[in-house]
Amino acid sequence: MVVQSLGAGLLLFLHVFFARELGVENFGIFSLSLTLFTMLSILSRAGLDVVVLKQFAANIQSAKDVALGYVLSAFSLIIVIGLALTFFVNICAGFCNRDLFDSEILRHVLAVFAIGFAPVSIVMLAVEVLKAFNRPVISSFLRVVLIPLFAILIAMSYTYQHSVNQLDFFVFSYVAALIITSIVSFLVIVKILPKVKPTIIQWGVLLKEGFPMLLVTSGALVMSWTDVVVLGIFMEPENVGIYSAASKVVMATNLILIAVNSIVAPKYARYYKEGRLENIAELSKKASSILIISVFIPTCIFLFQPSWVLSVFGQEFSKGGLVLIVLSIGQFFNVAGGSVGYLLSMTGNERSLRMIFGITALLNIVLSVILVGSYQELGVAISTALSVITWNAWGMYLIKKKFGFWTMSFR
Repeated sequence: MVVQSLGAGLLLFLHVFFARELGVENFGIFSLSLTLFTMLSILSRAGLDVVVLKQFAANIQSAKDVALGYVLSAFSLIIVIGLALTFFVNICAGFCNRDLFDSEILRHVLAVFAIGFAPVSIVMLAVEVLKAFNRPVISSFLRVVLIPLFAILIAMSYTYQHSVNQLDFFVFSYVAALIITSIVSFLVIVKILPKVKPTIIQWGVLLKEGFPMLLVTSGALVMSWTDVVVLGIFMEPENVGIYSAASKVVMATNLILIAVNSIVAPKYARYYKEGRLENIAELSKKASSILIISVFIPTCIFLFQPSWVLSVFGQEFSKGGLVLIVLSIGQFFNVAGGSVGYLLSMTGNERSLRMIFGITALLNIVLSVILVGSYQELGVAISTALSVITWNAWGMYLIKKKFGFWTMSFR
């Protein structure tokens, strides 16, 4: 929790620093490009990060060679996919620029971001291995501390590099941070992996296992990032910048959920394999209690002082107060509901989770397109909040139906 709190602070500082330096329009372009990069990076991982978490946690005690084989095979595959996706995006970025988002700058920014596909996949795969290896502190440090820390340090050096375009340099600083973190992550994994002869897993087997998880994570990501993409298509960069500032503030509380997930996810997989459903119920309720306590005070601040919170990004961002209020309500339910997604995916319910994410992602897209014309960024915020609440309520109901307990607990 300490590491996640540090990461949340660094990430929030990064976005505040970038917003104040770039201004609302360029920050909107940066946020839109980062959103597209994040969505496409799901393809470069091909669901293998979740597969490795599940298989490594399940086999590390009884079949170390199989556990190691999943890791090494997945690393080689995601590097190849990441490099191929970089090439593909550089070719197709022109379509997004001319026909979709109507921005002359976006093509170049997307091309720079695309360099980070393989590095970010390496980081995320290493993070999941460390979770399964019961190393949540190191896992959290790699994911939420190193990337914003390196990006901030590199971006701050812009003071001495005024011959370089500011937006380009800040995008480069983020990508460079991903590359450095991926190198550190790989070295950490090499050091801690068991020293046994691996049972190499064929790429076809990995892709077959990863495809259902790719659909699950794609649905989750589409639901999470549809808002910014819709705004980028129908609104101006200023609208994207204001909305992104509010979204970044709210998503800082999501790191608390990530911290808890890093501990409970491998335990869910192990308990389910051992048939210990009562332990799963107890663990999920304890996690929910911790999460509710952790997010209550930040949510109250966002609800009662939204304009003041957003003014930290600059006075031009404070007009997004209503957006912050709506997003905060949706995020509270998301975090307080507990590790719904991980619990379902670690207990053999990937298909049901995929259906939930797919339907709610479609709901989010439809509502966003309908509401953005009349209510602009506020309409997109309402759509996002409703979709988040829907998928969490649906997931909790499914867990209650299958396992007989509610994940949300107030005890």
